[in-house]
Amino acid sequence: MKKITLKGLYQDLYYEKLDNGLDIYFLPIKNTKNYIMEYVVKYGSIDTSFKVDDKIYNTKSGIAHFLEHKMFEQEDNITPFSFTSKSGTYCNASTSYTYTNYYFEGNKNFNKNLNYLIKYVNSPYLTDTNVNKEKGIIIEELNQYNSNSGYFFEEALLKALLVKDKHRIDIGGKINDVKNITKEELYDIYNTFYTPNNMFILISGNFDLDKALNIIKTSKYLNKSKKIVERLVELEPSYVNNKELNLKYNVMVNKLGYALKIKLPKEYDLILLTFYISMFINIKFGSTSLFRERMKEKNLYNYFSISKYFIKDYVLILLKMETDKEKEIIKEIEKELEIKDIDINDFNRKKKSLIASYISYYDYYDQVMEDVHSDIIRFNKVIDNKIDIFKSLNIDTYKDIINKLDFNNKAIVRITKE
Repeated sequence: MKKITLKGLYQDLYYEKLDNGLDIYFLPIKNTKNYIMEYVVKYGSIDTSFKVDDKIYNTKSGIAHFLEHKMFEQEDNITPFSFTSKSGTYCNASTSYTYTNYYFEGNKNFNKNLNYLIKYVNSPYLTDTNVNKEKGIIIEELNQYNSNSGYFFEEALLKALLVKDKHRIDIGGKINDVKNITKEELYDIYNTFYTPNNMFILISGNFDLDKALNIIKTSKYLNKSKKIVERLVELEPSYVNNKELNLKYNVMVNKLGYALKIKLPKEYDLILLTFYISMFINIKFGSTSLFRERMKEKNLYNYFSISKYFIKDYVLILLKMETDKEKEIIKEIEKELEIKDIDINDFNRKKKSLIASYISYYDYYDQVMEDVHSDIIRFNKVIDNKIDIFKSLNIDTYKDIINKLDFNNKAIVRITKE
């Protein structure tokens, strides 16, 4: 395996690509008894239009999430949950916009669990009966999500900002699409995306590297097929879908969302843009920002949170508040966005804080794994010199990037009591 030193972190990553195209990443960490192993497919809810062998496919929304559910069905009735309950291990899976993840976490029975993880992710068992049975379960799950005001709020903001991008559609899909998903469609998706060249295994924690690698390489369950898939993505226009949305929902306190859709400057590398813009958001609206202090002093909100999405050519910034002083807080937000300059001392303080926070991640085996996983999904590689990149961040580049950002494409979402 190739050893990659994560510079400035006293941590080594081991990497190997198998002949079938499967990427393997190992993060051995000795100051823990635990481990996490994950088997990840680079396929998520937004991948509904694609081309394989010159044939174009347009699939139903929610099919990635549906398939994740059905992978827990096994022909021998030994499901991941029943298997891990005997081995004292936690198991689960998740579907995001861009990937599907199957994972085990524990502190014993490593070899058995890794063997089983490889087996079950490579052994779909789909029948008309079990597929139809799952539809009601997933529809109930979607209804539960929609009854959560925070989830409803986030989805409403994405729908207000995005016109064509599939991030505007619920990961679980539309209920009518879920009702009509078939066994054949699920197998088509599985055979297209669940191939070694579109997957990776990532393991972090206390484990034997040589034994783990041998288990993976000698597994009789590993898929050997390869598919070249071209994702078909509609260009997202610069304007927002809805400049204002007024929604009714079962909330105790009125919610206000101020969301920005910002075109990324093309002359900068995506990795650098991610760091500089994330720093900007934190400086402006983070929990320790001067803005948040002023808003608290003026009693302009009860609750305030931020989320961001880097989507193709855009960054989406979602500011979510509980407030009954809409005009005042919008005025304060827009005043804050007009101030693009920054004091050199404030900039350096934030940079040091960023470095310190990042180094602290690597005290925990699960956060190490999350960081590496994020790199692979977002950048298709592991960034092994982040500390050096953080140290190289400078105020002139920061100002140049921020001055190029247009804050005029925005959406206001109000959620009031039914």
